[in-house]
Amino acid sequence: KVVAAAHTRGRQEDVMEPRNRSLQALVICLVVLSGASSGSAARAADSWSTPFPGVSRLHRVTSTQNINVLVVDLCAAGVEMRATASSEKGRTVSSFGALTGVHAAVNGDFFASGYTPESLAMHAGSLWGTADDQWRGQLAFGSGRAELVEHWAVSPPEAWMREIVSGYPTILHGGAIIDHSGNSDCTTRHPRTFVGLSPNKRTLYVAVADGRTTTRIGLTCAEEAQLMLELGAHWALNFDGGGSTTMWLSGTGVINFPSDGSQRVVANHLGIFARGVGAAANCTDTLPRGSLDGVDCTSIRGWTQDADTPTVSNRVHIYVGGPFGTPGAAGYSLLADQPRSDLCSVLGSCNHAFSVRPPRSRMDGVERAVHAYGINTGGGVNAELANSPRTLLCAPPEPPLSPEEGDRRRVPSSEAFAAWAFDARDIAPVGDAVVGQYPDGPELSASPLLVRADGDQTLYVVEHRVRRRLSGASAMTAWKLDDAAVETRAVAEVDALLAGVPWPEEPFLVQGTGPDIYLIDAAPPLRAELVSFDLPEQLSRGEAREVTLVLRNRGSLPWEPGRLALAPSGPRDAESALCDAATWPSCTRTATLATTVAPGQEATFLFVVRAPEVGDAATACFALVLDGSFWSGDPGQGGPADDGLCRTVELTSGGGIADGDDVAEGDDVAGGDDVAGGDDVAGGDDVAGGDDVAGGDDVAAGDDVAGGDDVASGD
Repeated sequence: KVVAAAHTRGRQEDVMEPRNRSLQALVICLVVLSGASSGSAARAADSWSTPFPGVSRLHRVTSTQNINVLVVDLCAAGVEMRATASSEKGRTVSSFGALTGVHAAVNGDFFASGYTPESLAMHAGSLWGTADDQWRGQLAFGSGRAELVEHWAVSPPEAWMREIVSGYPTILHGGAIIDHSGNSDCTTRHPRTFVGLSPNKRTLYVAVADGRTTTRIGLTCAEEAQLMLELGAHWALNFDGGGSTTMWLSGTGVINFPSDGSQRVVANHLGIFARGVGAAANCTDTLPRGSLDGVDCTSIRGWTQDADTPTVSNRVHIYVGGPFGTPGAAGYSLLADQPRSDLCSVLGSCNHAFSVRPPRSRMDGVERAVHAYGINTGGGVNAELANSPRTLLCAPPEPPLSPEEGDRRRVPSSEAFAAWAFDARDIAPVGDAVVGQYPDGPELSASPLLVRADGDQTLYVVEHRVRRRLSGASAMTAWKLDDAAVETRAVAEVDALLAGVPWPEEPFLVQGTGPDIYLIDAAPPLRAELVSFDLPEQLSRGEAREVTLVLRNRGSLPWEPGRLALAPSGPRDAESALCDAATWPSCTRTATLATTVAPGQEATFLFVVRAPEVGDAATACFALVLDGSFWSGDPGQGGPADDGLCRTVELTSGGGIADGDDVAEGDDVAGGDDVAGGDDVAGGDDVAGGDDVAGGDDVAAGDDVAGGDDVASGD
């Protein structure tokens, strides 16, 4: 019996020690595989098949060899390893397969009488077999993990291990063949069962080589190791061989030639489930790596990569306010897919950076810890990034628009809040004083409407017949808008919408102590604020009077000559009761602009009103109209409403000349009009019959006072 008496990573010394074993331990000697085992002639006879999802089969046949290898993708859906329970020992491989329902199985460890494995065995975390010593290695599986423990490492099973099959000796370690040249059982060809793991431990190799006949001569330990290297293994372990060597496939049966002529009853087994669906229970993942590079009031930034999927962008989880699991911590999950040139050569792939704005709800002058975790693409253990945690300390943020530039738009309901994909973590704690400074704008629509014109990639958010351009992908991301929700419409339909100011780059939400949540946004396009209007309350019938209306542009668009007009609005496009046909552009349009009026500036409209000839009163309403179609009273425009700038004028008969007014030369005072005391009637003016000139008024020389008029004493 060959026993390893001493071992280091680079060298092993073997001594002979007789022990009562059914099969001597094996020692590999490094040799070049002959054509009988894996030379060019052998490879010419290779055939590959896929018996189960995630499992490939290599069948290598030469004049002296019959080798079967299962290449198992441990990360394929539904792949899971299954070892023998204590209650299942002492069965043939096919009996074990039928009992457990596995898709493939091979024999396991060496064993003594009573079918007790000579080292550790485990199923579902329940340990049995024999205590570990330095003569046996273990192939172990657990949740998200597969390991091949070298035989010289003596240790109890680790807590993560759930399935274990042992063997001897380790034939390949870290990609290097272990020298067992002092053991004749290793240097002699025998039937062999052996297993290996790839460098990333995500691929399992399970092999059997038939022996003890002239056409199936078996392998040495070195030839086993050489085959494992050829297949891609980095670690490999020899199992019990000889007459025990058996490989069985569900639906096919035993696929090799056991040297006893039939299957041997063995102590334990290694089974493979390959269901094709479900979790890959033993998929080994390398912990993600990365760095939390910086945290400030503009961004939380860094990078992460999962080395198991090095070219795939993995996710990062960020917690502001404590590590994962801290109550009240603001958590984010985002894909680390931003390109960063400094990562390309270091990681072999560029798209692994992340950057996110800190939550505004945590910008309140309180210091908070920021933790970042790289997320395992295989669903295994996640890792906190280097330089995590860092500290965030920010004062309440300033709104992007001042109260003179913007409005507060109420989010109408929780349903609307959800439809816009708003996040409560991003509500800025600015306080009641700041919220109260902003004028109320139109309520936010119940859900976003995204539109593009046919043949044009420009995206618009549409509200109230107004289209507002989205700046690009960054705005789509910041607003969490889905390109799949974009509606394509005819060019003419899109062009018929009013082009407003661009949509904000990102939402800025505020809330005071009350329940209402507001979006700070630009003012509506056409909103106007009344400054002054000197239309008199009384006019005589038929009288013409010049009036002045001053409006301040409180909207977001400039008022441009040729586009914007003051117009009657009660009703729209109907002739005004106070129209002066001689001076108005038309009785449905009152006045136009001479110069552009920018937001915040005032526009002065000078126009003449003329009272109707009949009636006791006249009512006129005025509003702004843009491009003949868009009115300041339209929904979402902010006013004035169609009836928001209305005046009722009392109509009087005659049209008396008030006390202290002079009647100029050449003017006639019509019959029935009174010239009040203190008024002078200039020379050349006629006072018609029936008019009274009050006392104290002078009638100049050359003026005629018609018959029937009284000139009071002293006039």
